[in-house]
Amino acid sequence: MNTGGVKWRDTGWTTAIGLMLMTWCGCSGPGRVDVDGGSLPSRFEIELRALQADQRQVYYVLESDGMLSYGGGREAGMRAAEPVGHLTDEQRLELWQIIVDYKLLEAEGSFMAASARAQYDVRLRAGSHRHHFNTVDDRVPGLAELDMAMFAMQAKMRFGGGDARTAVGRRRAAQTVGGAGRGNLMGRDLD
Repeated sequence: MNTGGVKWRDTGWTTAIGLMLMTWCGCSGPGRVDVDGGSLPSRFEIELRALQADQRQVYYVLESDGMLSYGGGREAGMRAAEPVGHLTDEQRLELWQIIVDYKLLEAEGSFMAASARAQYDVRLRAGSHRHHFNTVDDRVPGLAELDMAMFAMQAKMRFGGGDARTAVGRRRAAQTVGGAGRGNLMGRDLD
């Protein structure tokens, strides 16, 4: 085989040059992302679907322009979400800070858990970096917090200016054994 005078052992230089170019261009590889929790990336998107142990489902989509869409129940199962409104930069920064604090752009998925209260399917985009993983709540810290923050934001937009923490409190009570039990997400009893 004619290699044009280059021996196969000399191709290490090609690899080294390629790695240097990737580093210089900002392509730090699939496992590393340079993040700054104080400012939003140029393109910031979230797609999060959560399936609770009692079969309740929620689905959120945050687009790069700040539009938040939400689907619950059957719609969440079909990955269908209706737009609820645009998040402010402060709200988007709050979600971004959760992702940075818990290193969700580097999280690894896992379905092995002793007690799974929720299963998550997560797709994140920050700048040119995309990350997708499936996991259960006990394996990746921060997902329940991200879920609750997005739930509070959509509830405030959908149901008016009331305190979003009240809606989150009702949702948490519905998820606990001693709480509303079989109540729906707004805390009303279904019995």
